[in-house]
Amino acid sequence: MDKTMPLSALRQNSGMFDGLEPGMAINFTKNGTSVVILVNSEEWARTQASIRLLSELNKVERNFGEGVSLSDFRARHQRG
Repeated sequence: MDKTMPLSALRQNSGMFDGLEPGMAINFTKNGTSVVILVNSEEWARTQASIRLLSELNKVERNFGEGVSLSDFRARHQRG
């Protein structure tokens, strides 16, 4: 479960990270409105890697939609 805290908690440094588990986020609010989400750096890296992968998959899918021939596909993606 994520945490929600007022932005003023950053100034107070009140041990807000106690009990924070992997995969959790801290949602800082100002006047009840979300303004900042704090996540673990490993979680951030995984999220960014997933975004890059999905972006590449989207490009490949679009290329197939444009009728890329099998030989062109193999030439572009040949390993070794």
